[in-house]
Amino acid sequence: MTAAAEESRLLEVEGLEVVYHTDEQPLPALYDVTFSVRPSEIVGVVGESGCGKSTLSAALMGLLPPNGEVTAGRIAYRTEDVLHLRPENFRRLRGSELAMIFQDPLSSLNPTFSIGAQMRDVLRAHGGRGDRHRIASILERVGIPDAQARLGDYPHQFSGGMRQRIMIAMALMLEPALIIADEVTSALDVTLEAQILELLRELRDERGTAVLFISHDLGVVAQVCDRVVVMYAGRAVEEADVYALFERPLHPYTEALLAAVPSHTRRGEQLASIPGRVPSLSALPPGCKFVDRCAYAQPVNREREPRWLELDGRKVRCNMYDPESGYEGVRSADGSPARA
Repeated sequence: MTAAAEESRLLEVEGLEVVYHTDEQPLPALYDVTFSVRPSEIVGVVGESGCGKSTLSAALMGLLPPNGEVTAGRIAYRTEDVLHLRPENFRRLRGSELAMIFQDPLSSLNPTFSIGAQMRDVLRAHGGRGDRHRIASILERVGIPDAQARLGDYPHQFSGGMRQRIMIAMALMLEPALIIADEVTSALDVTLEAQILELLRELRDERGTAVLFISHDLGVVAQVCDRVVVMYAGRAVEEADVYALFERPLHPYTEALLAAVPSHTRRGEQLASIPGRVPSLSALPPGCKFVDRCAYAQPVNREREPRWLELDGRKVRCNMYDPESGYEGVRSADGSPARA
């Protein structure tokens, strides 16, 4: 990769591996995860529960639990590997350059302090001034009505959608270049969900803010994201432009996820489902981790861990596209037989 290409990427994750240490055995939570986020880009990370999405966000923010350890790989922010930063330097980076919006705002906000006090603390922790006018203007920016009068209110006095907006306001106060949004719309009704998605798009368009949008909902991802990374059992199994991904998924898991999304074109039909479940970290199968649920599995899939391949500008981790895997009937990115 050229220096210019590397600098054009705000966040670069290469070969990231995370292990959780337990009394019984180490549990491999992430394996060889590689992707990037460019300035002003919204990148979706999707997959079922247990696929590693939340572990990924915690690793990126340096918020893994005490038994979690990054054992391999690189996390580069503006070309600097954050894994080698001193803890105090990482804390300064977190909030000022990198910010995270958590899934449950009620558990993320302190119930014993007013909203205004909590926002002042965030500013002061990073050397900023916590004056009421600045805080109120940020709250108004994210759609909190009569913000000046509500600075003394407590989290329980706001609706779920308003609390989520307050979390977004906190993330924006220090004008970070990258926001990690972890399932931020999962607990909202469709009206509030649409408002939050529109707000994220406005931040991208008006301020150039990049967003890593973590979700299990492909319908939401289709509305807001530019690119999508699909995860399964701690692995990135596909990455593509959002239009290409929905038009022609490459990985069997992505194909199965899309088949399970409700659509007006299949009204009256029974929804498809993916048989089985995501394997436990303590009992991952050898070879391809999707093998027990895959409609295209061959014996080689139980023996060979798929490689992360680049095909026509998109990426996939699947033996079905790898001429070196031994898979019978290897395909090209367009679905046709690969040339020998």
